[in-house]
Amino acid sequence: MVILPAFLGVAALKLLKDDVPKGERVLTAIDTLPKLGDETGSPGHAADPLRRSGADDKVVAGSNLQDIIKLGSFVVASYLGLLIMFAVHGLLLVLMA
Repeated sequence: MVILPAFLGVAALKLLKDDVPKGERVLTAIDTLPKLGDETGSPGHAADPLRRSGADDKVVAGSNLQDIIKLGSFVVASYLGLLIMFAVHGLLLVLMA
């Protein structure tokens, strides 16, 4: 999932060098599209904030402490894995440059 946006960013920067007006339009579109996605989801969240909050509260209240601790350790392990991945990729970039 990360590779495609990276290629898009590199292509946009190359286009910005070759054809400034088109490159600026592409960069503006890249900035605008996530905001459009956020606004698309906003009406649904605004229409039903209490039901979602109630569902979250029900799940938390119905969970035991061991399950919450296991979930927390999974989240920490996931972020640690991401950190290691970025470190390895950074090292590869340094070695290749």
